Amino acid sequence: MRVLDGLVRSHIVGGTFPGAEILLARRGEILHHQAYGTFDGRENSLLSLRRVWDLASVTKPIVTANLAVKLHREGEIDLFAPVADYLPSTYLINHFGVSLLDLALHRAGLAPTSDTVRNAKTVDDAQQALMGIAPRRDKIGQTQYSCVGYILLGAILSHVTGKPLDQLFGEKVSRPLGLKQTLFNPLQNGVVPRDIVPTSPNDSEKGYLRGVVNDTTARAMNRVSGNAGLFSTADELYKIAALMLAERDPLLFGTDERVTGNSRTVGFERILAAPDKQSLLLDGAIGHTGHTGTALYVCPQSQTILVALTNRSYVSPRENLHQMHAFRQALCELDVLEAAA
Repeated sequence: MRVLDGLVRSHIVGGTFPGAEILLARRGEILHHQAYGTFDGRENSLLSLRRVWDLASVTKPIVTANLAVKLHREGEIDLFAPVADYLPSTYLINHFGVSLLDLALHRAGLAPTSDTVRNAKTVDDAQQALMGIAPRRDKIGQTQYSCVGYILLGAILSHVTGKPLDQLFGEKVSRPLGLKQTLFNPLQNGVVPRDIVPTSPNDSEKGYLRGVVNDTTARAMNRVSGNAGLFSTADELYKIAALMLAERDPLLFGTDERVTGNSRTVGFERILAAPDKQSLLLDGAIGHTGHTGTALYVCPQSQTILVALTNRSYVSPRENLHQMHAFRQALCELDVLEAAA
């Protein structure tokens, strides 16, 4: 794995992130699993395997989309139905003809974020702000990445089942797989701070604390949200992805004819794979990234799963985004033989 190791270490030295954990598997076999660097850039804080990471927006496919598809298959919701069939009448979005699938595909005409929700002083205030969100009519049907859409989708799942999103995820996903460290609010659920990879230097006044979700909107939603808030380890995230790969649901993988014309699937982005047959990711691959520096890629054609966790945001909220993009692109374009060498 010299090429893969060299790529990760060059970005640590270059300041893209202080630490990383990479897990690469193909056809059910883990070919590589290694931790690199440090928790926070200090030499005495070496990173080790199976630390707990803030997955940020990787929460969207792993929790919200995953649950939405499961509930759709079980008949509890219809992803092709309008949101007005599920949300209370107090929600403004009910009057725009938007479907659950529109939310899941980021084509509901919603803004990427909401300052009103993010800056809410209480959870009740955040819920009230969510009720007042409306899409732009001229943007409905166009793909525009929206955290707001996934917050609403998560709210629908909770409303339909009568269960908080974290409880629903535990019942439907984490407990059946025997997962112990894939959860919301890790500090309140027995995970000690030293096992959690920090996503920013501690700043209690601004709410940035080790083990508290980095995403400010998720914090406003009591740290349990459809857009962010899940923490996990590389090996437990791999187990979820392996089950997804085994089941290959056509909505998640984008092979259902009703979603094939979209740049996104339910929960994931379609990855523009390199044409080289030896590349890690081939045609049909899907993936999702997170603001903190996390990423998950799944390729059904080559049966490859790539978990790439870093704490990019510890270095800077935004100044290293270009370097992070370059790292991810290089990672996905690695020749499988070189990566395994």
